[in-house]
Amino acid sequence: CEGQTASYKNKTYCLKTPQDSLTYYENIFCDAVASGDDKSYIETFKYMPKAQLDSLTAMLEKNGFDSHQTPEQVMLHVIFPLIRVHKLDSASFYRNAATAYWNGAIKHLNNKNIDSACIYFEKLYDWAWKDSILSKNDEELMDKICSDNAYESGQNQTNVASNYQNNSINIVVPNKKQIENKLNVLEQGKSERYVFDCQQTNKKVVLARKEGDYASKDRDINALYDNAAIFLDYFKTQLGWRSFDNKGGNIIINAHYMRSYNNTFWDGKEYFVGGGDGGNFTAFAYCLEIMVHELSHGIIQNTANFDYYGQTGALSEHFADVMGIAARQWHLKQTATTSDWLIGKDVVTGSFKGKGIRSLKNPDDASMVLAAQPTHMSNYNNENIDNGGVHINSGIVNKAFYLVSMDIGTQEAMLLWFEALKTLNRKSQFIDLYNALKMNAAKLIKQGRTLAPNTLTSIDNAFATVGIIEKNNNTNTNR
Repeated sequence: CEGQTASYKNKTYCLKTPQDSLTYYENIFCDAVASGDDKSYIETFKYMPKAQLDSLTAMLEKNGFDSHQTPEQVMLHVIFPLIRVHKLDSASFYRNAATAYWNGAIKHLNNKNIDSACIYFEKLYDWAWKDSILSKNDEELMDKICSDNAYESGQNQTNVASNYQNNSINIVVPNKKQIENKLNVLEQGKSERYVFDCQQTNKKVVLARKEGDYASKDRDINALYDNAAIFLDYFKTQLGWRSFDNKGGNIIINAHYMRSYNNTFWDGKEYFVGGGDGGNFTAFAYCLEIMVHELSHGIIQNTANFDYYGQTGALSEHFADVMGIAARQWHLKQTATTSDWLIGKDVVTGSFKGKGIRSLKNPDDASMVLAAQPTHMSNYNNENIDNGGVHINSGIVNKAFYLVSMDIGTQEAMLLWFEALKTLNRKSQFIDLYNALKMNAAKLIKQGRTLAPNTLTSIDNAFATVGIIEKNNNTNTNR
């Protein structure tokens, strides 16, 4: 061998060309995936030259080992660069890797690890191999084993799987353009949108629309799909943040959640949307700022990660509110002056007593909103309800954001708030937000960013108006 040699499973590989290296890594990767075993992934690394694993190792040290994510990172950091830089033929890798995911899923099924098997099927069908075409039988298998209907009906999923375990998948290898597009998506961390229909249950029933699909016949599904694109576009273009995790994480939405459900929520990974009861509330699917509010909780958990109680919890609700209203104003090309500053006006009916769920302009106007909020620290609610008033006391800092926005503009204020969010922590209080805003405003100015001349004064005045600091003194009145 005139090049570097490497050994794997008692076989010596001559890595003379980039294609030789691809074949070597392909064998290791496919064996690790097909094994369905965490230890196999770890064993994989010792066969790879250190120079080519620095970025992968750094990623693992930062994010921790995940048996379902690590194979993808091996592809991103080791295999795909080989394919891209040297313009290698990757058809064989696609076919063999897809088969490896299939075999890994079957191994998990045989070991009765249904959840792990379904994750492998998802990777096979929705992620790296979505451009491949599976046979109808293969799709039916995944549906029979992994759908929520299968779980709810109590089918013996392992027995179902045993009928297929000797089958091979019908892979149609994507063409060069499809592969190039996939590499671009992966390298750029582009998010994909998945909208599931819960059909008024508390679980996914069917995937109603995924990235690139034609419009659904269900208007709610389409509205959620479109609003998710606005969320992604706003944070990427205006604040330099990719999806909810800044890694381009996919947006998973669960529509028609429960029957007559008057709410939405973020569960830490996915967004759940109620359809309203038709009395006070209509479908929540059409309200952009509510979706952004909930998805912003994902951003918050990946930055300050506030404890959800008292002032820290109120800050969590506050940041979600202001990000929601800022995104809506941006999308509608509104300004601080032309916006109505209402959250949820699109989901309330004529029977609702107010105009929206919350108001950042007039949080304490009971005739306008679902429940009046304080706008000054003297009215801070210390009752042991709502996790220490997280949805109540957020009105105080919401009012401060409104006041600053009226002075310098909503998007300028949002930039300051977003930069401040990155410097706060799980224990931060209202006064910490004030200090972070002042610090980051000064930092941006020093970096050459043009801010309104009255920015620092505006922050002082707003936080004094709501009682977080004393007027003309900047003294902490934090509770």
